Amino acid sequence: MARFLITLAALWAATAVALGAFGAHALRDALPTWYAAEEVPRMEANWETAARYHLVHAIGALAAIALLQRPTSNAHSVHNAAPTTDPTPPPTPPTPTTSTPSPWLWTPVYCLLIGSLIFSGCLYAMVLGGPRILGAVVPIGGGLMILGWLALAILVPRASANPQ
Repeated sequence: MARFLITLAALWAATAVALGAFGAHALRDALPTWYAAEEVPRMEANWETAARYHLVHAIGALAAIALLQRPTSNAHSVHNAAPTTDPTPPPTPPTPTTSTPSPWLWTPVYCLLIGSLIFSGCLYAMVLGGPRILGAVVPIGGGLMILGWLALAILVPRASANPQ
């Protein structure tokens, strides 16, 4: 699951960079043809906010994945031990545990990614001419992003206190 989420978050970050570049170049030239002059700065600000939150939460999801992954063994330290002349056999590396992590483990990552999809996606869509009602949906994405950060604050101490 972690590999899938890493790929998803990395692609989400790449999309944020691409949309930020689009907003800084192509969109900046198009907005004055789509909107009245007084609305253009607000649309530019909305796009910039969407791209910033999009990228920050993609990176946040990557950090959350790194923090929530549990080590499967400490065999690395055994294999890197200095050679010895002691005739006793080396200790057997610990066997990785096979317990299944809680389905709630990845909640922060899902909330950060889905929240930023809703938040930024609605802002992008509104700037591109989508219905203004999407403005009412934006706070749902914001709430999910906040929930993701709170879930991370709760789960990281538990994940590090209970390594597999």
